[in-house]
Amino acid sequence: MAPLLESHRPAREFPARRYRDLLRACDLFPATGQAFDPAVVDQLDAALHRFAHPDGGFGINGSSLDETLAAAEALRIIERPPARKGLIPFVRSCEDATLGFTGKPGTSLSYLEYLSSGVSLCARLDITPTYPDACRDSIRRCQQATGGFARAETGIATLENTFQALRALAHLGDGRYTP
Repeated sequence: MAPLLESHRPAREFPARRYRDLLRACDLFPATGQAFDPAVVDQLDAALHRFAHPDGGFGINGSSLDETLAAAEALRIIERPPARKGLIPFVRSCEDATLGFTGKPGTSLSYLEYLSSGVSLCARLDITPTYPDACRDSIRRCQQATGGFARAETGIATLENTFQALRALAHLGDGRYTP
């Protein structure tokens, strides 16, 4: 008798995992001191651009600020940065007067990772967020009694979220950060 949870279907590759693996490869390969082979750069560029959308953003299920930042950083590392003229309108479409930034255009997804990604993209593009005070307020609301930051007003502070919050606040002029 076969085990209860055994499947006879072939394993499917999960696209989010592949996407994030590409981003990690772009980050880690230069850290080893090795140069990218031009053919590998072409493959990485093509793979990342499969997640590009007409609105100028990047993402698996439509454009999102965090995935757009990750893709833009990976493309910058392989020296094929995306066009500013596509990124700037996408970033602007995610701005919100009350929340600072939302994760996707026309939504109210305001988690710390979206705020940090929006502010970081603005810094990379050398533009100022339209609502910097809303960004600061939203980020500060994520700070917990421990001093660290959670991804939302209520939650558990983590080192990653605290890094994202401090990086965003530094980009907003509330401290130092050197990317």
